[in-house]
Amino acid sequence: MILIQDGKRYDEKKFSLEADFEEQIFAARETIFGKDAIFIDAKKKIGTLALGNAIPDGFLFDLSDPDNFEFYIVEVELEKHDFYNHIFPQITKFFAFFKNSKRQKELVEKLFSTINTDAALKRRFKKYLGEQEIFKFLSDLIDASQNILLVIDGAKPELPEITDTYSDTWGKMVRVLEVKKFDPKEGSIITVDPAFENIEF
Repeated sequence: MILIQDGKRYDEKKFSLEADFEEQIFAARETIFGKDAIFIDAKKKIGTLALGNAIPDGFLFDLSDPDNFEFYIVEVELEKHDFYNHIFPQITKFFAFFKNSKRQKELVEKLFSTINTDAALKRRFKKYLGEQEIFKFLSDLIDASQNILLVIDGAKPELPEITDTYSDTWGKMVRVLEVKKFDPKEGSIITVDPAFENIEF
């Protein structure tokens, strides 16, 4: 796929390494998720804390709706990865995390420590929480809002059947965001489908 605008050609960039795609997502996080979302890079900020024996790529707090804050475990994947041998088991492990109250408590403690020791990050949360206590906010939100965001650089044909078959897990908890990057000689274009603010639909 290519994009053409005003006679200028933009070629789709295919990522050979997942780490490069993860870096692109983090660099463009405000554009992709919106200015009212806080994305925490799990590997850099949280370290090797495993959720259901799998280490996610990030944690996303969607704070755009004051009456309905949302929490997401973020998993970044390449379209070329095998679905049943790689993507499916990785996402399935996060379902196990959401059923394990001990693991949830460990994550809350780690996130709280991370936020509390990062002044800029703490200010961002307090902007939305006001006087609400951060630890309680994290504990309540992770218990009530259990979402997994799969960010991928291309369509996987297996997904529609999987979400229909496993409607109580994949169909209910997993949201898919397809992100592509197109490069001209200078600058770049990023496409996001669907727009993150419409991800629940």
